[in-house]
Amino acid sequence: MTKKKFRCDFCKKTFSREQTLLTHSCIYRSRYQDKENPDVILAFTIYKKIVDPAGNKKIHFDKFIYNKLYTSLIKMVRWIKENKLYNSQEYIDWLIKNSVNLNNWNKETTYQNFIYNFLQTETPERAVERFVILAEEWAIDTNNYWQEIFTKANTNWICHKIQMGVISPWIYLGSDVGKEMLGRLNQEQLELVLGWLEAIANVFQRKIKNQDLLWMNNLFS
Repeated sequence: MTKKKFRCDFCKKTFSREQTLLTHSCIYRSRYQDKENPDVILAFTIYKKIVDPAGNKKIHFDKFIYNKLYTSLIKMVRWIKENKLYNSQEYIDWLIKNSVNLNNWNKETTYQNFIYNFLQTETPERAVERFVILAEEWAIDTNNYWQEIFTKANTNWICHKIQMGVISPWIYLGSDVGKEMLGRLNQEQLELVLGWLEAIANVFQRKIKNQDLLWMNNLFS
């Protein structure tokens, strides 16, 4: 008489005792059990965009847990959250559209290539909305008024936010206090953002001349 075997539905490994199967844990089973995790849900959403950009097919989660993209996409989602990317959906769409190698998705240089083009089509209203949200978060974290971000925020932090496009050129080139904030950067910090500023300043100087930004200066004063 053949002894009954108990098989894991995920990794297909067999066991002679049912109790061993019940306590067994494999990477695919763990992934399946994490399917309600917000990071996994977002990673699965990105996966579906990659394998079916048109969105015409029904992609089952079971396929995702076995796919080689799983780990990379989970890391990508965590990188998005750590850096608080405000336009992550647009970024993901741009990555897929331009067939960017997945290994480069969570690199700042890749994101900066995207954000350079993104910022040039952004309206000043949207840029200000994002900046005010950033300033309010900063104010809560540092126990300051949000308008004090221009004079009190850490300059290394400002550099990073400029490079990541969180602080738009509409802010630091289009408002008086924004220009003063930029003036707080030391020589080393200016060199870090110089290439970025040179690449985008010419385009924005023309845009700023064609906009009435008095409302923005009044908001920040």
